[in-house]
Amino acid sequence: MAKAAYYMVTESFIGMLDGEEVEYHKGEVVSTDDPAVTKMAAHFAPLVVRGVRPAVEQATAAPGEQRDVPVRSALTTDSFRPRPRGS
Repeated sequence: MAKAAYYMVTESFIGMLDGEEVEYHKGEVVSTDDPAVTKMAAHFAPLVVRGVRPAVEQATAAPGEQRDVPVRSALTTDSFRPRPRGS
């Protein structure tokens, strides 16, 4: 199993980190590189995200691929203006 990219604080706490007071709140999400994760590991749990990532539509056609997009004709556009009769 891959190492977690993020961790969640399991309980609120205040601690000392490199001579400074730090405060973390229950439910807060921190990245793996946060020094508190390694020095105060008892207060953190790996963040697990379940489910499928939503599909992202590709905006352009790949080379040789045709997009299924209807072409608007000149008769349906707002810019089409009929000529006046007799001209």
